[in-house]
Order: sequence, then C-alpha cells, then structure tokens
Amino acid sequence: MTKKLTIPYPSKLEFRTLVEFQRAAVGFKSHVTIQKGKVAADAKSFIEILPLLDARGKKLQMTIEGQDAEQAAETFLRLFGNKAVW
Repeated sequence: MTKKLTIPYPSKLEFRTLVEFQRAAVGFKSHVTIQKGKVAADAKSFIEILPLLDARGKKLQMTIEGQDAEQAAETFLRLFGNKAVW
C-alpha cells in the first residue's frame, strides 16, 4: 500500500518536533520518504532529513510505502495536526 501526504512545513520547526517525526518513522516497517523539490530523504535517517530544515515555509511531499502505510499515515497526520493532506 502507498500513501502520499502533503505537509505544509511550519515556519518555525522545533528540533524536538523533528526528532519526534524521525522516531515515529522508525517505528514503522513501511518505507517513508520526504521530498522537497528534487531533494528526497529517508525519514528514518535523521542525518538525511536534517538538510530539509531549510524548507521552512514550503510544502513537503511524504510517500509511505509498505504494509503498515495506513497506520504510519495516520500517525503523521496526528503529528502534523490538520495541516497535512492526502
């Protein structure tokens, strides 16, 4: 199963939120990719998602692929509040 989310990147992202996001991704078997323009990162790798910090104010695309994609998508929707859309 594949789920795609569009996340309006908050203008001010706390480091703690980024850590929570990465830890949530690690908790799923699905492959989670975040993309801003042509730059894509494995959401389970803190080192890979760090460069996306300069994406403030932009929209990020998230692709979740795997058997627990639905549960992962629901978790990320809760994490980003009602700002993320399918």
